[in-house]
Amino acid sequence: MRVAIVGAGLAGLACAHELERLGHSCELFDKRDRVGKMFNVVETMLSSLNPDPSEDVFEMLRQDLHLPVNPANHVTRLVLHSRSHEALIRGHVGYTTVRGTDERSLENQLLRHCQSPIHLDQNPDVEQLQSEYDWVVVATGSPKWPKHFGIWIRDVAWYMRGANVVGDFNPGELHFFFNTAYAGTGYAMFAPFDARIASVGLGVPDASEEEVEAYWQRFRREHQSFWERVEDEFKLECYEMGRVSQRVLENIIFVGNAGLLSRLASPGR
Repeated sequence: MRVAIVGAGLAGLACAHELERLGHSCELFDKRDRVGKMFNVVETMLSSLNPDPSEDVFEMLRQDLHLPVNPANHVTRLVLHSRSHEALIRGHVGYTTVRGTDERSLENQLLRHCQSPIHLDQNPDVEQLQSEYDWVVVATGSPKWPKHFGIWIRDVAWYMRGANVVGDFNPGELHFFFNTAYAGTGYAMFAPFDARIASVGLGVPDASEEEVEAYWQRFRREHQSFWERVEDEFKLECYEMGRVSQRVLENIIFVGNAGLLSRLASPGR
C-alpha cells in the first residue's frame, strides 16, 4: 500500500509514524522548507480539558497512540487574570509543549522517529496524487482542500499576535488573561519555554487586523513588566477553524485541523 501524506506537521508526522509502525510505506510532502510551524510557540495541555482529567495525557499518547513525545514543562501554577480579579490554581495543572522548528518541539520529536521520506518545498495537487497513490492523507492544518471538495464547515477565524520574550521565568507557571480591553472575546497567554524565554500572545476571534494590532499594543503596554525585552514578534491572520462533513472522500483521508469531524456527519462516514 502506497500512501502520500500532504503536510509534515504534527498530524502528518503522527500519521507517518503510525503507518511505519504497522509496516506500510508512505511519503510526506510539505510546502515549507523545513518541518514545523512558521514560528516557535508554547502551547498548553491543561488537565481540566482532558475527557478524563485523572488520566495523564502524555502517558496516553505514548501507551495508547504509540507516539514517542514528551512535554516541555510540567505546569504546577496557573494564574487566571480578568480585568479586576486574579485567581491561582496549584497542583498538577497540566503541561506545556513547544511547537515549531525548535529541537524540543513535538514536530521534531516525532521527526526523529520517522524514517519516511519528506519532500520539502513541495505543494502537490491532492487530486493528482489520488491517481498515483493508494491513499492520500491531507494533514495540512488548512481548510484549502476541504473547501475545494465542498466539505468544509467554518466555525470561526482567529487572528493571533505575539512574540517570544526574554526574562526570568518559572517554567511551571502559566498566565491566562481574559480581558476584553485587549483580547475582545478571546484571550492572552504567557507561557515560558524555559527559565529565560517565554511565549506571549493573544488570540481574537473574527476581528480585523487593525483591531488585533491595537489589542496587542495595549497588552504589551500593560504587561511589559513580565519580561526584559521582546524578540521574534509574529502574527497569524485569519486562521480558520472548523470541521469537515466527512473525513474520507474516495481515497482521500482528512486528518488533524484539516479533518475535524462534524457532529452532524453520520457515523458511517
